[in-house]
Amino acid sequence: MMAKPIPASLTIGAPNKAFGQFLAEGVKPQLEKAAVVTRGHIGDQLPVKITILNNQQGRAVALLTLTHPSGIARQLKSGVMTKGAAKAGLEVRRARFRV
Repeated sequence: MMAKPIPASLTIGAPNKAFGQFLAEGVKPQLEKAAVVTRGHIGDQLPVKITILNNQQGRAVALLTLTHPSGIARQLKSGVMTKGAAKAGLEVRRARFRV
């Protein structure tokens, strides 16, 4: 019986806070581009707000928010945000929160 392969994962931490901020600022243009492409795949019927910021760990993140009253229902029913991100070539994973 062969052992299951262990998925490779690498996390690189910044040596100091200033360097981490420098890295986060460097990826923000790419994040914004990916967010705009994702918004384009969602369609014009739903307004999408894009917010680019640094999370609590100092990493740059892009948040896309459906600002239409039916946004939550459409995500639950058809996965409009998930499908839009997948069409843009992004990997969609469930968020894991640490307590």
